Amino acid sequence: MIHTPPTHSSFPRRRESRAAGLGMGSRLHGNDDKTSPVKSRGHGMRSGRFALTLLAALALAALPGAAAAQGPADLEAMAATNALYEDGLYEQAARSYQQLVDKGYGDPVLYYNLANAYFKDGDLGRAILNYRRAERLAPRDDDVRANLDFAREQTLDVLESGEAPFVRLVTGPLSRFTTGELGAVALATWLLFSAALLLVIAGPRRRLAWARPAAVVAAVLLVLAGGSLAGRLYVDSASREAVIIAEEVDVVSGPGSRYTPEFTLHAGAETDLVERRGAWARIALPGGTLQGWVPAASVEEVEVSRASY
Repeated sequence: MIHTPPTHSSFPRRRESRAAGLGMGSRLHGNDDKTSPVKSRGHGMRSGRFALTLLAALALAALPGAAAAQGPADLEAMAATNALYEDGLYEQAARSYQQLVDKGYGDPVLYYNLANAYFKDGDLGRAILNYRRAERLAPRDDDVRANLDFAREQTLDVLESGEAPFVRLVTGPLSRFTTGELGAVALATWLLFSAALLLVIAGPRRRLAWARPAAVVAAVLLVLAGGSLAGRLYVDSASREAVIIAEEVDVVSGPGSRYTPEFTLHAGAETDLVERRGAWARIALPGGTLQGWVPAASVEEVEVSRASY
């Protein structure tokens, strides 16, 4: 990470374009269309999975206090949106996918399809933003990871990670699991420990000699699971990750256009969101050493609803 003050000419470094058009000259997942990161059969598969999500939402809507879901209409909207995508109408497809997201369907499949539509429409910033959101909800999905890496290769800014090796060693494995998954593991180990402890206290000692070592093992697993969950929650709360969605934006020294430009960022640059103040947002580059202000509309936070985890 560079620790000297940035200038327009020296930081951040600008990545040289690898091809004349977005996605040219690369291939992912055996796709015959060399201009797209999207696997041709994957789109239909993922739309089917999203349909199951909508049907599940319909079932949940019957519960007391649940919000009403427009299931059949949304299924039809998804099918129509897929048709727009297949016809090459990517801007309209992105707009329709976004409408489903705005209705509260925080599904990784939907974010993935939305990102693909933005990518094909040439909106690199929003493509990376929504790939990141899909990754939050499906961190082990190979298609999401491959397409995110592909999109990142198209960005103009080269931003080095500011994380220390020890931090990466801890957060790397945790990033492979959602908060909900870590919470479920912690709950399961707590139940296991409680059951083993109950047997130690109340069970016949001769017949249940294994209960005590089982309780010790369960206690160790509970500490590991609880620590992992606590670490993930701390990382999520300590960092508000964001993506530049404007094509190009000057990062200035204060919250206003009268302040001095420090450096320039381009669509898809990944930063941390420090604070918002009116129409301006303060961002920090990886590592937090370099900070500045940009118009709030030029950057969007990666965070998705907790209900989606």
